[in-house]
Amino acid sequence: MKNLLPRRELGRLFGDVTFREFSHKDMEEIKRMKPQTLFGLALSTWKRIVQFNLLPVSPEALAGDIERKDPEVHAKISKIIGAPVIKDISYVSAAVNGQGRNQRTVAEIFAVRVYPNNLHLADVEFERPVRPADGGAYKDMIGEYTGLFTKVAKNAIRYGKSQGCNYLLLAARSPYHAEIFAKAGFLMEDHIAESRAQELGIGIPMIRQL
Repeated sequence: MKNLLPRRELGRLFGDVTFREFSHKDMEEIKRMKPQTLFGLALSTWKRIVQFNLLPVSPEALAGDIERKDPEVHAKISKIIGAPVIKDISYVSAAVNGQGRNQRTVAEIFAVRVYPNNLHLADVEFERPVRPADGGAYKDMIGEYTGLFTKVAKNAIRYGKSQGCNYLLLAARSPYHAEIFAKAGFLMEDHIAESRAQELGIGIPMIRQL
């Protein structure tokens, strides 16, 4: 999964790029860096289990954990279902080297194989490495760099099929992002209401069959 990010294309766009990789063996560090992302993918997996009756579980079994946005909820789900929710995990970020030790992240991807056998792209982000002239915030450039996301989607589809995954899942940060992902063949799922998903901060769930 570490090769889902299009490294060659990023190098051509941004020049000197440094990549950082984290895998299942780095789980404790991933928990510290991405607690909300872990919560979101676990919640998405739990909602699918409940909505599609994949296992006989109580829908309210994790109500308190969900309201608290517990980043450890994936471990509790694994205990309930008797199987690991997270089968494999990869977090890769790309940063442009600046002056001294200054670096600016320009891309990241958080990919997880989740129960029962789906590939979940929990985070896919691209950002312009230079702050705007007006001093405003760094801008999410996934719309401008749609070619990069298309490459990510193709890599993810290829990898998912090689692992026998059934679906490719992701969460769109906003309706704007959902439109971009739809162009790559993703459909909005209806098992979590869009407003509720955004309220919980986990994005709009989308799916693509493999």
